[in-house]
Amino acid sequence: MIQKASQTRYAIYTIYIVCLMSLACIALASMPSMAALTPDEQLADPVLESRAQALTRDLRCLVCQNQSVHDSNAPFAIAVRTLVRQEILAGSSDADIIKTLRANYGDYILFSPPVNHLTIWLWVSPFLLLLGGAGWIYYYHRQQQKRPKR
Repeated sequence: MIQKASQTRYAIYTIYIVCLMSLACIALASMPSMAALTPDEQLADPVLESRAQALTRDLRCLVCQNQSVHDSNAPFAIAVRTLVRQEILAGSSDADIIKTLRANYGDYILFSPPVNHLTIWLWVSPFLLLLGGAGWIYYYHRQQQKRPKR
């Protein structure tokens, strides 16, 4: 009887901790990103500024690696943000700006690299791994069914 009560208490504590951790994750995910953009970097025209922010959110900081250029305080990110705003003021299109950045820094600067002969495995490998895992699970269960029951 005592063992069953302690198991129940343990289960309740586990559920409580999982709920608290879930709430903490939801709270962190719903927080707005803390942009590293300084007021002197911003463009006067709000339309051009929103275009610049949209572009820099899709670019990876090569120093921070998993942070966007928009959110990073690294000198590299500041330089790229400045370059993007200069190109926008010069009248360059988004495609031209991305093309220039890809020529200088490669596809790694993009958070979602294009599908080409160099990146095809990056896009296909998750599906192949999923298919291989499903095949292994199927094979394993078939082997278990063929074994005689003891």
